[in-house]
Amino acid sequence: MTDQNVNVSGRLVVGRFRSARFISGRMASNKMLMVGGVIVAVFTLMAIFAPWIAPYDPLELHIKDRFSPPSASFWLGTDNLGRDILSRLIFGSRISFQVGAIAVSIAIAGGVLIGAVAGFVGGIIDDILMRIADALLAFPPLLLALGLVASIGPGLWTVSLAIGVVYIPRVARVMRGSVLVERKRDYVVAARVLGQSPWKILLFHIGPSTISPIIVVATIIFALAIIIEAALSFLGVGLVPPTPSWGIDLDVARHYLHRSIWMPLFPGIAISLAVLGLNLLGDGLRDYLDPRSYSTNAANTGS
Repeated sequence: MTDQNVNVSGRLVVGRFRSARFISGRMASNKMLMVGGVIVAVFTLMAIFAPWIAPYDPLELHIKDRFSPPSASFWLGTDNLGRDILSRLIFGSRISFQVGAIAVSIAIAGGVLIGAVAGFVGGIIDDILMRIADALLAFPPLLLALGLVASIGPGLWTVSLAIGVVYIPRVARVMRGSVLVERKRDYVVAARVLGQSPWKILLFHIGPSTISPIIVVATIIFALAIIIEAALSFLGVGLVPPTPSWGIDLDVARHYLHRSIWMPLFPGIAISLAVLGLNLLGDGLRDYLDPRSYSTNAANTGS
């Protein structure tokens, strides 16, 4: 009996090791996932450890060093008030990722709830919820967010709330489509036959099967939230100066293009890299979480 237990334990350990090696191999072979993950990880670490890695306070003025080019003292130069551009970029990543995280949380929470109810219940409730979603989808995201922020007022939380509300209908559409597909599966029919309650079926059976598309959509919304926050701040209705925001820095820099090319250059590069990393991460996760991709790789590994 003891030998059998040892053999079973050994097989489990070997099986887990092979599964972990296979998963890590799939991740390593997915170049978009790896590159996007590295870029997002770098910006995330910048946002978390901004007070410790920034060389200066982002609001500290060095009047004598206004419009200084990149140098040993100021690696990315200074702006019109002598503030260190690198420090503002580092703290700007914290603002952008805070807005993105809050907006994604709001969009996912509201969209998943609405989409799950609409797709699972159906009927008149589905029609009403989806017509409201269609009405909101008729507005361009930036225009709708601009209107919401203008009516509520500027600030980090109001911008995040506005962006999150804008993308609730899009998440609801994705969630509804996933629920409509999953509720016809055999395991859902079997759960109903066994007498399980509808909400238990939705929460414990259908819900876990819809996580993959929601994760991918979350990365896309995160990237769009960074862009919209920068656009709103650039237009003067987002965050309030002198907050170290990439959009605010771009707005200030456009007045001094004739004196300093590095003022708009580096915030623009930061926005582009952050959005690129999130898009690559989303595309990589989409391929990684695709069951068809898993089956193909498993077949190739077996052969």
